[in-house]
Amino acid sequence: MEKYFKYILIALLGVIFVSLPAGVPMIKSFSEYSSFNTDWNGCSKFTKMLYDSEIIVTPIYSPYEDYNFDKNGVLFIIGPEIDFSNSEIQKIGNFVKCGNTLIIADDFGTSNQILEQLNLTDKFTKKRLNDIFYATNENLLEYKVPKEYGSGYIVTNIPTYTLKTGFVAASNFSNSNLKNQNPALISKVSYENGNIILIGDPDIFTNGLYNYNKNFLKDFTQKLNSNHIYIDEIHHKDFGYEISVFYVHKSVPKELILIVLLLIVCSFHVQNKKVFNNATKKLISKFSKKRSENDEKVLKNISEKHDIDFDDLKRVINNIKDGNNGRKRISK
Repeated sequence: MEKYFKYILIALLGVIFVSLPAGVPMIKSFSEYSSFNTDWNGCSKFTKMLYDSEIIVTPIYSPYEDYNFDKNGVLFIIGPEIDFSNSEIQKIGNFVKCGNTLIIADDFGTSNQILEQLNLTDKFTKKRLNDIFYATNENLLEYKVPKEYGSGYIVTNIPTYTLKTGFVAASNFSNSNLKNQNPALISKVSYENGNIILIGDPDIFTNGLYNYNKNFLKDFTQKLNSNHIYIDEIHHKDFGYEISVFYVHKSVPKELILIVLLLIVCSFHVQNKKVFNNATKKLISKFSKKRSENDEKVLKNISEKHDIDFDDLKRVINNIKDGNNGRKRISK
């Protein structure tokens, strides 16, 4: 029974444990385009989508030299606002040379220094791209996505464009000054064994436009065919984060609690009954032993007082107790 009592006690502790509120740590950032920013201008929904797809996601919030980039990886640089050092650009270049992919989403042209130092002619123009196709207003422009990237449309927020032709381009009615080509919202550049993808609007990845672009983002990341994605956080202006804890209150069915309590009451009843029986047996045994010791003491006093051999006296008394007094029953 002790074994079952232990199991029931463990069950009670389990019910208590699952009914307690759980504290979950959460990292929060207010930097624009940060993966930890849950506001409209953050990229937390896009990052969560990556996590849910079981891709390894590593945010970079310390110098690049602290990281050893894996093969078959993708580095996202979304909305950079701080210049890159020469050593960082060199490490980015080596990363792409090894057959990996670099994705830069920029509109102010901060990342042009990366392209220039890698001796690439393509760059972000920093000029606003206007078009006649938009979602809700003239700032939220729509661009058609080719079938190889899932088709549908991308919605942007005041984008810029690149100098090279791309697989997502503006219409003939756009206001660019490029000749003989439509301005590219998204273009792809080969760099030795790897690729660099330029996106003229980081807002594509933000929470504010996520519902418009989630299908494209899902298809786009699947086409990358990568098992490890790195997201640059350190080049966001005033990047900082705070760690807070929020509590999740969990409810346990009342029926389960009632059943466990009834089992505990029954087990205590049975267990207490067993304890009582054991205590009674011990008490009787102790009393019998004490009585036996007192009898021997009395016999010893009698033997000494009347000068009788103690062993003979004890043997006679035992024979009397057993009903064997030395007489033989006569039977006909």
